[in-house]
Amino acid sequence: MALEFTNEHVVGVVVFVIVLMCCKSILECIQILLALLKDCTCICDYSCAYNLRVYSQTALLFFNAVQPIVMCLAGAFRAAFTGQHPQSRVGLVELSFNASDPSQAGGLSVSLQSVDLHFAAIPFSMLACMSTAAWVNLAKAHLFDKDPVWDESLFEHDERIWIYETLYYAEIFGMCVALLAASSVPQPSATLLYMSTTVTALLVVFTCASRYPNHSRAGLCITSTTFAMLCAIVSTFAYTALDTACAWSVLCGATFVLTVMAIAIFHHIAAGNLPAGSIILLRTLLSNACSLVLIATLAGGRTSGCGGLDSPPWQLDLASGH
Repeated sequence: MALEFTNEHVVGVVVFVIVLMCCKSILECIQILLALLKDCTCICDYSCAYNLRVYSQTALLFFNAVQPIVMCLAGAFRAAFTGQHPQSRVGLVELSFNASDPSQAGGLSVSLQSVDLHFAAIPFSMLACMSTAAWVNLAKAHLFDKDPVWDESLFEHDERIWIYETLYYAEIFGMCVALLAASSVPQPSATLLYMSTTVTALLVVFTCASRYPNHSRAGLCITSTTFAMLCAIVSTFAYTALDTACAWSVLCGATFVLTVMAIAIFHHIAAGNLPAGSIILLRTLLSNACSLVLIATLAGGRTSGCGGLDSPPWQLDLASGH
């Protein structure tokens, strides 16, 4: 059975983005940015540096707001310009066992189901929109005035920042699911969710550690052990589960590895010393980079040369060896 992303889903995503914009979170981001940038110093004395920074940050937030719609229409854009209709699908393995005759090897069968990649990429883009809307609302409430330090006192000053932090945790989970689904060979959905949950939990450790100094030996021991576990999981995925036969899968896999390492290392370096603007900017840049890779994968069509996903779902009978 193939699970396809239809026009009804596109309408739902568009309605979600419109509702988010009507909440004034995204519509007022330009005014908030201009207010925040008044106290910022330019790299040089020329007005072009100021204008470039304003335009780039505005474009960054605008893309973050509309990325779900762009993901929905990525394939349509390519079809409009090239005449080709790409279909990006991922394979999920399902195991079935005949409990009435467990002694026979033939009782175990494997089936491959084709699932549209949109169902993994769109939720991630929606969570990215929601987390951006959360910190924009906090900026409107003057929580980030004068670019405070990202430490435990910031979270004690206004507990609403925990809403943004929780949404960012969910965004990390959505990113892991989307990139792992786009880059791995067909595997059970439980394995995909387990790996995504494990990587997310380890990254949450680093995001929490970013608010506290890491001078103690106990803290360094915890973060070092966590980083070693994270490296072991990521390297195991790259060695055993990465679909090297597909260029789009390799691109998504490399993006997943680099993004996970960047989030862990940067938050470890923060250690309660970096300003909040730097933390949020890095998170937004990494999220948008992952979105761009997923948009390119959806536009390019992951089915070409990717594990035989162009063929209909198949079944494997272990007894016959086929």
